[in-house]
Amino acid sequence: MRNSGMRNNANPTGFVGIYNQGATCYLNTLLQTFYMSPEVKDTIIRLNEQRFKKTNKEASITYQLKELFAKLDARETPRTNLITRNLGMSRDDVYKQQDAEEYFRRLVNKVSKETEGETCNILQIFQSKMINSQMCLECKVEATTQCDFLDIPLPVRSNDRGTHIQNVNAAFQDFLKSSILDGDNLCYCDRCDKKTELEIRYYFEKLPQIFVLQLKRFEIDHFTMSMKKMHDNIEIPLKMTFQKKRNKNNDKTEWCLSSSGSNEAVERQRSSSPRSGRSGRSGRSRSHESEESLKLQRNKNLQESKEANFSRQQSLGGLKRGRSSEPRVNPENDTTYNLFAICNHAGEFGGGHYVAHIRPESSSKWYCFDDSHVAEVEDFVSEACRGNGVPCIRSSTAYLLMYRKEKANIMEESVGDTDTDAKAHRIKTQRLHEVNRGQQSDETFYPNLQDPPGKNCTRAKKQR
Repeated sequence: MRNSGMRNNANPTGFVGIYNQGATCYLNTLLQTFYMSPEVKDTIIRLNEQRFKKTNKEASITYQLKELFAKLDARETPRTNLITRNLGMSRDDVYKQQDAEEYFRRLVNKVSKETEGETCNILQIFQSKMINSQMCLECKVEATTQCDFLDIPLPVRSNDRGTHIQNVNAAFQDFLKSSILDGDNLCYCDRCDKKTELEIRYYFEKLPQIFVLQLKRFEIDHFTMSMKKMHDNIEIPLKMTFQKKRNKNNDKTEWCLSSSGSNEAVERQRSSSPRSGRSGRSGRSRSHESEESLKLQRNKNLQESKEANFSRQQSLGGLKRGRSSEPRVNPENDTTYNLFAICNHAGEFGGGHYVAHIRPESSSKWYCFDDSHVAEVEDFVSEACRGNGVPCIRSSTAYLLMYRKEKANIMEESVGDTDTDAKAHRIKTQRLHEVNRGQQSDETFYPNLQDPPGKNCTRAKKQR
């Protein structure tokens, strides 16, 4: 084993690993994902420039992260003794297997607390803003509560049927689906002055720069009353797209997973799952359910036919005007995320081993980071399949998934946050220019952009 600080120039990948203190592979995988995220790396460097000139550097987790990144830049295999000490871990703790998702939140919250009050905060990278909506189904009055998530917990098996969820899109839909409180679970409504049925759901109000998804592979076995791990194979899309939509009930905007793959994922999940009695409003007969399904199918076919006719008309109109018939992507209403890191866990609950598969930002190659060993994974993308029309990867060990927002969306947000007047002038100029050419603008002009998107709040809240 090399001594600390010894150069590792022999690695042909251009990257170096991190020494394992005993059982700290979970921490090494997280640190490598942080290092390979330019957003996190730049934030750590800026925080050190602002704050840590006259403080105890050994007692600063932010300073120790900066030193670790500097050694990785210099191709030196670093140790993490001071980082684990700042995380409150003893010498015995480094020989115990810990949960990577728990220590992800611990790392982010530790850095955030240490740099509270600074202009840049690590929470702005990972934190998504969600709304917990509770709506009375009689008077339609909605009560909302803001919830800030550092990572999104996605089920591997459906709570309704206990069946395997085949892909991340279906898991997302299962996480965001609404639930009805009825029967013995009626809630009192002040406006109706009685107990009524209540709809509860979560939706995204603001998306993060880096989306961290946790696949909930650990659960309680009620037969043995102990924790167990689920080794279900799940399809992981290489790309996810969210669309901004307006809720007709409260006239508020929310981000929804694009229907290009999510609806097909849910339908595929339902068709592959055995039908079981889900607790609902009342005992509906099978004939009634089949009659409703036929109506829904007829409405769906009618809608698809209308959309197809509209698309043909748009295509013909576009050809007549000499313009492309492809739909125009609006960065303000569509946000795309690309998969760049997977933290894998092999083994059972309380043991096993963590490794990370990471794709650098400016590369199409994937690398496996296994403590101090780094190697290129040559067949990682070639083994990708097309689940629900979207390229994806199948894995039975993936535990944490990290998606990065595309730069086009980040640049659009930055313009909206900092220079709304310039943006309004740019849109107006483009509109006048197109009108002068006898063309119609596809982008609506809003002369008063008074409400730019606000900054992320700096408070992390535990996941539900």
